[in-house]
This record gives sequence, structure tokens and C-alpha cells, in this order.
Amino acid sequence: MLQGIENYLDEDLVPPAINKDNITQMLHKYDDVETPFGQIVSSFEFRSTPTDEPEQIKYLNPFALLWWLSQISYNFYTFLSKALPAHIGRTVFYTDEVFPANSERRPDKGRAFYAFYWTILEFPDWFRSRSEFPYFVFAYVPSKLITNQFSLTRLFKKIIHVFFAQDGFNLATTGVRIEHKHHQFVLRLKYGATIMDEEAFRALMSVKGHSGTKPCLSCQNVVGRVGPYEEFDDDYLVHVLSPESDRFIQHTTDTFKVMCNNISTAVLEGRPKIEVAKLEKIYGVNYVEDGVLFDDHCLDVMRFPEDANWDPMHVLFTHGGVGQYHCNGFIKKLVDNGIELTELDTRTSKIQIPNYQFIKPGWIIDRFVYSDAAHIKAFASDCIAMIDCISLFVQAVLAGTAFYTRLLPYMKCFRYLKCICDIIRTKSASHGAIRKLRQVVKQHHNLFMDLYPQLCKSKLHYLTHIPDNIEKFKTCLLYTSDAADE
Repeated sequence: MLQGIENYLDEDLVPPAINKDNITQMLHKYDDVETPFGQIVSSFEFRSTPTDEPEQIKYLNPFALLWWLSQISYNFYTFLSKALPAHIGRTVFYTDEVFPANSERRPDKGRAFYAFYWTILEFPDWFRSRSEFPYFVFAYVPSKLITNQFSLTRLFKKIIHVFFAQDGFNLATTGVRIEHKHHQFVLRLKYGATIMDEEAFRALMSVKGHSGTKPCLSCQNVVGRVGPYEEFDDDYLVHVLSPESDRFIQHTTDTFKVMCNNISTAVLEGRPKIEVAKLEKIYGVNYVEDGVLFDDHCLDVMRFPEDANWDPMHVLFTHGGVGQYHCNGFIKKLVDNGIELTELDTRTSKIQIPNYQFIKPGWIIDRFVYSDAAHIKAFASDCIAMIDCISLFVQAVLAGTAFYTRLLPYMKCFRYLKCICDIIRTKSASHGAIRKLRQVVKQHHNLFMDLYPQLCKSKLHYLTHIPDNIEKFKTCLLYTSDAADE
């Protein structure tokens, strides 16, 4: 499809004549291709709320897509068979809201949409990390169809049933036939993970997140909104900012089901709304009858929350991530102790990093916020580059000086952040890397709590789960598309 558009452009990548109809025709050329698994572009009915009129959501049929791609490309067939020699794998899902350009002309959500992607966990890192085609597209859903806070969990339930139907095609059980001419095999893919940050957790799983007393749905006994960490003391419950990860009690699918069943029972028995609301608050779960968490089939398929994955990119580098807060707090500490912001900006803007064209004069000045409780205004790629460049500034300019010695705890804490980022970006799942990551996450957590108490948010806790996720999935699951982020 994209090749057709590429062929349509001249050598300067400019169309000989702008013709919207021709572009549209190329994009939808294969929509109606029939396969043994149905058309490549299929649809299902979706109601944003139970009382809404149904909308038709078009999606790329994953069964038809895999079958068709293997039919037309022997290279794709070979790639699948080599990447999954046992013909068994795991799916990974990712979703994000996208705001196309020209936001000044359309500041509302008129052009915004939710993008749903998926890939196969066993694909090699070099493939999953490339910018052109890291994920398969499942659907683009206009944001205007997501009319309330529980719309996405209803939609995600539909998506899970497309991939893993109870009656019909199921990637995990019936699988999908992959064939090219006389070569064929059956590929089976069970649910692997959904890459999520805290916001996605709340939307897709109808949980309360940091707005409730149970901010982490991976842990049974971690609580928030219970006062300052220093004043909280309980033999069983653990404050969300606590670095005592050995006290966290992990949820299993069964323990999570018990919570959901208790809420469902309270609703079905007609108990007072205030009693149901109290249960929701205690468990950190919102009751949505037609949502993912209250569908036994979805819970069995997803093994939630055991297979939940906290996205390191969001936990660290974007959407109020730990790295964003730490960068801003560290820069403010340098400035408050005599380092000129202009000097920091000038020196770091001379550093050249491939594909980081935004590193230029004014780049730190524009992103820094002079506040004790703010984070830098930056995308993930900006934050990663800032951590690298500030670390170089510290080593080249400050190391070995009295200034460095005076602020040694702050220097050590930032070095821990840099170490965390370096390990995660290698995507290594070796025992040594995981052990080192656990150690440095704990060291960073303890120092960060002491030095920047006003910057400590719930993502500091989510960071403690990342070493476990890498160990569980045997890789570091990152959503690396800057295009979606920006």
C-alpha cells in the first residue's frame, strides 16, 4: 500500500499533481481482499456507553493480515518462521492518543484519534525498534467516539475478543495459517503484554490509578493518598513512595479476580451505591459491567495484572516521568548554587548526537521550568538527550571541583538516573543487567526521596517494577516511536 504511494511520487518525493482521490484509492486498494479469515479490513460494532447508538469501528484483521502478507511475500514468510521457530509466540499491544499537526488551527479534538498497535514479542529487537514498521496497525479510532472515562475499556474488551475469540478465530488456540505457495505452518500467539503507563492503566483497565488509594494494580498492599511517606506506618500496607520493594505483595490473576467478583456481586445484589463506591475505592477498581476487568474471558486471556507491563519510556522520559522531574530538579539545584543556565545551555548545545537535531542553542533554556515542583517541558527523545548531555557537562566541567564535592549527593543521584537509562536502553535481559538495574533503581529511589521529596510521584514506584518486567518478558518492552510521542 505504502509502496504504491511511494511509486506515485517523483524523485523529489513530490506528487506530480495533488489528487486526494488517487491517494485515498491507493490507501484502500486492498481493503476488500478476501482471505480464509475474512476481509483484510473488517469492522465491529462499538458503543461508547451502553445507551449510545452503535458505531462501526474498522480495523485491520490480524488473521487476514498475517495470512495475506505471507502469501504475497516469501521474505515475510521466512522472517516469521525464523523469528518463531517453534511457531508459538506472544502478542504485545500498545495504544496512545495522537494529536496530528496544525493544533493551532484545530485546538479541539477534531483531528485527534486513538491509535491501536500490536506486534509479536519474539520479533528481534532490531525489528521492534525500527521507526518505519515496528508495530502492526490494528485501528485508528477518532477521539470524538471516546465519550466518557470508561469508553476505552469497553473498546479494549472488543479488541481482545477480536484476537482471542471465545467462539471463532483465536490466535492462542486455533492460531493462523501462514503459507506461501507449498510452504505452510500454523502460528499460535497467546496474549503477552500491553505496554502501559499509569494513564493507560486507568483508561484501558478502568482502574483509579494515583487518584485512588490503590495507585498500583500490580501490588496488593501498596497505597497512596494516605498522608506523607514519613508519617505513614503500617505492618501490612506500604506507602506508594516507599523504597521497601521487598515488602510489596504482588497480585496474581486469581487475587485480582476476587476483587472484581466482590464488586460485581455487590452490584448484582443491589447493595447501596455508597457501599459499592467504598469497595471500588478500597480495591482501586471502577465497576464497568461491559469493561475488560469484568469479563472472565478477557481476564483469563490477559492474565491481568500478572502480564501487565509498565512502559519504561513513559515511566522515565515522558508524561511527567521520573527522568523529566529529576532533570528539572537537578538543573534548578545547579542554577541555585551558581551555575549559569546560559552556560549549561551553551556547553550542552555544542554536543552532537545523531538524529538529535533539536540540540541547539536555547534547547535547555526553552525546556527548563524554574520551580521546585515542575518537570522539564520535553518529549521522550528530548529528555533522553538531556540526561546524556547534562551527564557529559558534569563529567567535563564539574567533576573534581569543590562545587562537585559540595553537591556530591545530587551528583550521585543523577549518576544513578543515567545508569538506569543506559541499562534500559541496551534492552539487555541478562541476569547481570537485571541485578544491576534492581540495585541502581533502589539506590536512586532512596536518594531521590531524600533530595527531592516535592518531586516524588507514583511513577517512582512504577519504576521499581521495571526490572521484574524485563526478567518476566526476557526483554525490555519499549514503545520507541517518537512519531507517536510527538
